[in-house]
Amino acid sequence: MKSFKSIKIIFSIFFIVNLVSCASHKKINRQISKVFCSEEFYFALDKSSELVKIKYQGEHWGKTKYPDYQSTFRDAIEELKSNSKIKMEYKHVLGFPSDKIIKVNVIIKSIEWEFKETSATMRTELLYEMPNDTIYITGVNKVIIGGSKTGNLMKSLKDGTYKFLTDFCTN
Repeated sequence: MKSFKSIKIIFSIFFIVNLVSCASHKKINRQISKVFCSEEFYFALDKSSELVKIKYQGEHWGKTKYPDYQSTFRDAIEELKSNSKIKMEYKHVLGFPSDKIIKVNVIIKSIEWEFKETSATMRTELLYEMPNDTIYITGVNKVIIGGSKTGNLMKSLKDGTYKFLTDFCTN
């Protein structure tokens, strides 16, 4: 009987931790649905971003596969797109200039993953380049339990792009 109660307590703690760690991710999904923008965006991740390595701070354990930055960025754009009314596409290459579409070249400048006793925070410094403007933004993803490089990077890229769209479309 005691072992069943222990399992129930462990399961409850695990459930609460998962619920809390996904909260900011789900919050972005809700908030992006309220952002209106008449512009259409094409996003491409600059090839130089592939050279950026994740810098670790604090004690961590476990090794996960290094992310494919292009597909991780594509997934972040696709998830934002599926939760919003904003017209946006991921493009591997931006192509020729257009008056109708805002083409945004995104460069990852740095990725830092800070581990504390009970949480981990990934900060991704991003540069959003457009023909007439450049915007620096930090995408952040904080979780209660570490997670994978790919999952945390996708969520920090999603956060950064959400901040970019919110800033661009409301100003």
